[in-house]
Amino acid sequence: MAGILDGIRVIDWTIMQVGPYAGAMLADMGAEVIHVEQPGSGDPVRGLKETWGVSLELPGGRNTFFEEHNRNKRSIALDLKLPEAREVLHRLVSRADVFLTNYRARAVKRLEMDYKTLVQHNPKLIYAQASGFGLKGPEADAASLDLAIMARSGAMMASGEEGSPPVILPIGVGDRIASSYLAYGIVAALYHRERTGEGQQLHVSQLQSLMVLQGNMVMVPMLLGKELPRHNRHHPPRSVLHNYYRCRDGRWIVFSVVRGSNPWPAFCRAVGRPEWETDPRFATEAARQRHREELVALLDELFATKTFDEWNRILREQADMVFCVANTMSELMEDPQVVANDYKVPWDHPVLGHIRFNCFPVDFEKTPLTYRLPAPELGEHTEDVLARMGGYSAQDLEKLRKAGVFG
Repeated sequence: MAGILDGIRVIDWTIMQVGPYAGAMLADMGAEVIHVEQPGSGDPVRGLKETWGVSLELPGGRNTFFEEHNRNKRSIALDLKLPEAREVLHRLVSRADVFLTNYRARAVKRLEMDYKTLVQHNPKLIYAQASGFGLKGPEADAASLDLAIMARSGAMMASGEEGSPPVILPIGVGDRIASSYLAYGIVAALYHRERTGEGQQLHVSQLQSLMVLQGNMVMVPMLLGKELPRHNRHHPPRSVLHNYYRCRDGRWIVFSVVRGSNPWPAFCRAVGRPEWETDPRFATEAARQRHREELVALLDELFATKTFDEWNRILREQADMVFCVANTMSELMEDPQVVANDYKVPWDHPVLGHIRFNCFPVDFEKTPLTYRLPAPELGEHTEDVLARMGGYSAQDLEKLRKAGVFG
């Protein structure tokens, strides 16, 4: 069955995470995505051996990071420092729908891969560019990685408890959200072109993406000139039921109850403390906020008396409120909702065998996603793509090889 982007061709001249993951999302939806890499070295992520002290290496010299970000793609290796290689890529661009890059603006212009150059070869091109800090300003051409963006966007200082140092979120959130917005923008631009015939340039920065992701953390100071406080578990700024507590088995139960809802009476009865419902210290939301430090201490004692599974059963049956367990990543792999919804997609990988894969987060009824190709070897498809898409003959390819255009 054809994917939703079947027939769309994407030239993916990207490295690391922001651009490559956007390309992988497009490939999951059926686009033909051609990853352009430097001969000999390729995307630097190919050489990533470990992270946070944990090995990423897979059989066959592969690694988990590159595998996820380059599934369903083809790889061509072109030395774009050579004018002949740039001519080859210009030719491929003329027959593509999308050009995707996250190289810094200076390199893009120097290597003749900027929008003004490429649009001359393909007036209907969708040109999608990602940057760290935006295309204007004193740091428009500055290098960026996820940790720097988490810091610059305020996310590190907004996370954690009041008084704690900046908190590192080890999930690549700045990279991943920018990738998602980039793929979203590309699909929207393709839809616009379908209606009007017009190509266009679009841009996403990691900095703005993470600003948008943070929602009220950014909107409150933007509109009201004040900052929202960081969380403090023993003195929570919101509610004692917008907090987390350790259970007897060491697992944490996390409540997410916002002001305005009132599960307090049912909660008190469910946990065996009906007297708290009318206790003047706790009977109203305002009273609970005034006495929140005292109440948190009581809740700490209470939740330490039973395991999470015991509390989960009690609260599911007796109180209609939002709560869950704080999973470790290992626990997440066996979470009943992850299993029931097939969030770990089974795939018969040609090198790794039968594996489970972290899948694209949208389910399409009529155009389901497919996992067709493993992450490619460096330059694995160079000659095939140049012959099939570029129209190069065997003699042409031999000349290009001898000229060092590809390995």
